[in-house]
Amino acid sequence: MEDDTGVREAALRMLTRLGHTVVAVDKAELALIELGRGTFDLILTDDDTGSDMRGRDVVKKIRSDPFFREIMHIPIIIQSGNITEQEVCALKAVFLPKPWGVQQLRDALDAAVLEQTGSLFR
Repeated sequence: MEDDTGVREAALRMLTRLGHTVVAVDKAELALIELGRGTFDLILTDDDTGSDMRGRDVVKKIRSDPFFREIMHIPIIIQSGNITEQEVCALKAVFLPKPWGVQQLRDALDAAVLEQTGSLFR
């Protein structure tokens, strides 16, 4: 989930090039709707979502709301320039500081999946 169109499209291209299937949304509320509809292996979100609900709020909801119990432990990456790594770790997520490139994204993907499953994504 990323409200900035340019960043969202860049992330979409990078993730697709890395072999992932991506569902991209621009608002936190839309992300929650999509998460309720489908099966996902990982969530990449910005903390600033362009709405009243921040990325960290989405993560808290996923981690605690019984509606999301099936994905409660899904690997999550929070990209941001305005939240600290400590705050992200407290949410049981992986921090991806902005600005980032494909290698930082790949490292964050590996860290998120390794943290949740004990094995690398690749």
